[in-house]
Amino acid sequence: MSFEILPDELLLIICSYLNGIDVLRAFYDLNTRLNSTINYYAKQMNLSRIRYSQFNQYCNMLIQTNLGLQLKSLSLSNNRMTSNRIMLFTEQVWPLNEKLPNLECLALSEIDYDELNMFLTNLMSFEKLTELSITYDGSFCDKPVSEIFRNLIKNIPSLRKIIFTNVFLSLESIYDWNNDTITHMTVRIKTTDDLIIILQHFTNLHFINVSIEKFEIPHANQ
Repeated sequence: MSFEILPDELLLIICSYLNGIDVLRAFYDLNTRLNSTINYYAKQMNLSRIRYSQFNQYCNMLIQTNLGLQLKSLSLSNNRMTSNRIMLFTEQVWPLNEKLPNLECLALSEIDYDELNMFLTNLMSFEKLTELSITYDGSFCDKPVSEIFRNLIKNIPSLRKIIFTNVFLSLESIYDWNNDTITHMTVRIKTTDDLIIILQHFTNLHFINVSIEKFEIPHANQ
């Protein structure tokens, strides 16, 4: 019996016992029907908890095939199991905006300040990026994080949703914070004055989730 005569529903049940990378390695680009059946696995990928060998296999697929054209959502992490994967990914899959031109959602976890600073140019090159989630690794203390945050919201015009966690932002008034594109925001901020700045300058916000480090009465001129 030919494998290809199996119905899509049965193929998807088989795929459910595999991780996404194994599904793509086994079935991607065999024929048009299989590509359509496993489309879900081609559109989104979480590289946060996979073996190094699988990570390299996926990077090679992005380089050698047109798989990157279909990728819409990507998660990368520098946790204990996947140390230094974020920068390694950018080195292997380069240039990112050409390999992943249709990326819409990106999550970067356990990234340190220097890595994020170097990654800024890559982020700004994604013309279709609408959702960005950044979780820092604990090394952002006493760093100009608010400047990075400002660069993100000012230089990614397609961005609609931003999640910036595990660091408290101070939105200094010296910066121009005017923004009419961000609709969803999750951040940690230092004071209630920062909340006032957000509410005054992010004019198209539909949803906001904030944690305030120091709650105090806003300044009178605000």
